[in-house]
Amino acid sequence: MVRFLNNLFFNINNLKENITKIKNITNKQIISVIKSNAYGLNSVYLYQILKRLGINYFVLFNLDEFKKIEKYVNTPILILNNHNQFYDNQYIRYTINSTDDALYYKSLNKKITVHLQVDTGMNRDGIRSISEYLKILSILKKCQNITIEGIFTHFASDYLETSYYNLQSSTFLEYLKYYDYKIIHTAASSSLNKKIIGNYVRIGIELYGLCKNIKLKEVFYIRTTVINTFFLEKGSLFGYGLTKQLESSYINIIPLGYNNIVDFKNIFYFKNKKWYKLKVIGKSCMNHRHVQSFFRIKKLSYLYIFPKNDKIDIDYYRLITSIKDINKYYIEVKDDLSKIIKRTNEKSCFTWKRRNCYQIIDFRIIW
Repeated sequence: MVRFLNNLFFNINNLKENITKIKNITNKQIISVIKSNAYGLNSVYLYQILKRLGINYFVLFNLDEFKKIEKYVNTPILILNNHNQFYDNQYIRYTINSTDDALYYKSLNKKITVHLQVDTGMNRDGIRSISEYLKILSILKKCQNITIEGIFTHFASDYLETSYYNLQSSTFLEYLKYYDYKIIHTAASSSLNKKIIGNYVRIGIELYGLCKNIKLKEVFYIRTTVINTFFLEKGSLFGYGLTKQLESSYINIIPLGYNNIVDFKNIFYFKNKKWYKLKVIGKSCMNHRHVQSFFRIKKLSYLYIFPKNDKIDIDYYRLITSIKDINKYYIEVKDDLSKIIKRTNEKSCFTWKRRNCYQIIDFRIIW
């Protein structure tokens, strides 16, 4: 049997609990943001899993992202960045960011559904004034082929700031006086602890436990393996850039570098029912990192990484996932994404090739 040196564990039960908790706290339905390949966790996986867990509305950044998951889509998908672009699919919801957008979709004479984005202070994208907004509403109302479904804004505040958040909220309320919208969504992840306008909350990476304002469960963690361990004297040099060893200690080498995961600071060792926090030292290599400990850790022992805001690029790998508690399905994602759901009782135990090359990657994801 192949020994996998790196494993990423994804806890669907914790994800389900996070969804329930967010709904209970906010008393809103959830729109799940799975843009940028679901923050590196693979939008094809997350779309299907979240849909099974009761999410029925999603957000992507552009139409290129939509095309990658199109064959699996049967729920509404809001496209944020669709300026003067059209793709014929009944599940797409287009964002109106300006008068130019409204005139473009009017000219198509196609049956489409739209959401209006209002810039209430983010100063990024969206409708910037009541006068422009009323002009856009007038254009859209005259088009029998266009359905006005929703309106939204995006907050610039982090979870601790309140005064600017309240200013944006009061500005947004002015826009709601002129039309009866079916869907109103304003709260991004950092706003979950505040007074929320609308009937939906728009949540991204915080669904997976990476949230500061409310306590959610961590959904995923990485388990890696010590592939070499040795004692290094103070003053010794190691790794790229010749990092100087500041104090004598054991050095544990793990097969994870910037090729697998962006830089991380904390890593843990578990022994005798106790967690030990270890220090990652030196520069990240493409496939290796140095971990310091002041006690000996046996070779092939496991170390654990609990990512916070680290992006894990799962999509770089061909993955076999075994999903627990969902009718023993597993998802097989190949380069062409040709097969997605297959019934099986097998556990995942495979290696895959790195996309577009012949390098073998010993990384798997376990559900």
